[in-house]
Amino acid sequence: MRKKISIIIPVYNVEPYVERCILSIIEQDVFPDEYEIIAVNDGSTDQSGQILEKLQQAYPFIKIINKENGGLSSARNEGLKHISGDYIFFLDSDDWITDGSMAFLTNWINSVESDIYLWRLDEIYDNGTIKRPKNVLSDNNKILTTEDYLNSHTLISTACQGLFARQIFDKYNIRFKNGFLAEDDDFVVRFFSRAKTIVCTHRSVYCYYQRQGSISKGQEFEKKIIGDRLIMLEELDAYISLFDGRMKTGLQRKLDFLAIDIIRLCIRKRLPEQIINETLSGLKNIGYFPLKTGRIYSIKYLIFKIVFSFPSLIKKPGFFLRKYM
Repeated sequence: MRKKISIIIPVYNVEPYVERCILSIIEQDVFPDEYEIIAVNDGSTDQSGQILEKLQQAYPFIKIINKENGGLSSARNEGLKHISGDYIFFLDSDDWITDGSMAFLTNWINSVESDIYLWRLDEIYDNGTIKRPKNVLSDNNKILTTEDYLNSHTLISTACQGLFARQIFDKYNIRFKNGFLAEDDDFVVRFFSRAKTIVCTHRSVYCYYQRQGSISKGQEFEKKIIGDRLIMLEELDAYISLFDGRMKTGLQRKLDFLAIDIIRLCIRKRLPEQIINETLSGLKNIGYFPLKTGRIYSIKYLIFKIVFSFPSLIKKPGFFLRKYM
């Protein structure tokens, strides 16, 4: 019997985009018995719910779950209650997948055995620009143990870049952290720590839409992200103490880069000195500032470690430093 993919799509006020998202799946040449679509309407106040109902009338196999607004994590967790597939695909409702990807993915999971399947994603901008983030994947179609992957690659920061085995969710009760804006980083650390194997493709599967108005959301939003990431980093630091050996060192690599990401956010968003002081103090309290010595994962990490040892450069970075953050 062929394995099946459960595609969870959180939907909240995405009236202009949700139909494109769902049709990018349905209009591919794959029978519906090889996948399921679970659209979680997270209390939308626009026409998103009506669009879902219209699509369901044309394609009755679409599952619609209606709930009160609770955020992305809440919607994904609700979707996980209704899955019947062997692998989970988290697809955001303003994004879409590339042509031919469904046939590729269904054949992939039925020909190669793994707990996690990762792919490339493309960032798509309104002006037509397509940006492909730096590759964090292993060799094409090479199966790695999770320990090998974690110790040689920067761990992904989005749940939308892979398929994840349902049995790992069930066995370890892994869910997304409700109310947090950094939910994906928390999820990938916990899921990868429990998975045994990873396989990657260099095929671009996911189109990540960078829509106007969704990038800059103001200082209060940035403070919320930083606060959530500090809490998450402290909790994950305690979590990885449950492990030892190469698994622990691989997970530590991810946490060290999360600390860098928090500092980079302060620089990139030109946050006020007071917020930066609070951020650095928070990192120091949990042992992540200054960046820990004795760990050199790459030349880039070494440069960050040296530069970020000087708080004055973080608080008032020059144009060159800000440009590359």
